[in-house]
Amino acid sequence: MGWGEALLNIASAAMTSSAVSSANRKIQKGMDDIIRQAGVTTGQQGALYQPYGEYGQESLNRLRAFEEAAAQGDYTALTASPEYQFALQQGQSDIARNLAARGGLFGGQAQKQFIDYGQGLASNQMQNYLNRLYGGIDTGMRGVAGQSNALGTYLDYYGNARGIKAQSSADSRIARNNAWQKAIESTSKMFPS
Repeated sequence: MGWGEALLNIASAAMTSSAVSSANRKIQKGMDDIIRQAGVTTGQQGALYQPYGEYGQESLNRLRAFEEAAAQGDYTALTASPEYQFALQQGQSDIARNLAARGGLFGGQAQKQFIDYGQGLASNQMQNYLNRLYGGIDTGMRGVAGQSNALGTYLDYYGNARGIKAQSSADSRIARNNAWQKAIESTSKMFPS
C-alpha cells in the first residue's frame, strides 16, 4: 500500500466521521423537537382537562362540607339550594290550591300535608343533591384521568426520543471509531514491525 492509498483511507475516515456527526446532530435536533412539541401538546391537553378537575374538586369539597354539617344536623346546603327551594315552592303552591279548592286550607290536616310534603321532598332532594355532587366528582376524576393520560403519553414520547438520541449518539461514536480504526489499520500496514 502506498502513501496515496493511506491518505485516501484517512480522508475517507474524516469524511465518514463528519457525515456521521452531521447525521447524529440532525437526529438529536429532531428528537429535541419531538420532546418540545410533545411538551407543548401535553400542556394544551392538560389545560383542556383542568376545568373538569377543578369542578370535581369543588364538588368533593361541597360533599365533605355537607357531610360534616349533616352530622351536626345542619342541612342548610340542601334546603338553601335553588332546586330544593323551587320544588318546595311549587309543591306547597299545589297543595295550597288543592286544599283551598276543597275548603280545608286552614285546618289541621293542611298543616300535616305541608309537613309531610316537606319531609318527602327533603328526602328526594337529598338524593338528587348527593347525586349531583357525585356526578361532579366523577367529572373531576375523568378530567384528572385525562390529564394523567396526556402526561403518560408525553412521558412515552420523551422516553422514546431520549432512547433514540442515546442510540444515535452511540451509533455515531461506533461508526466514527470504526472509520478511524480502518484508516489506522490500513495505514499501519505501510510500516510493518
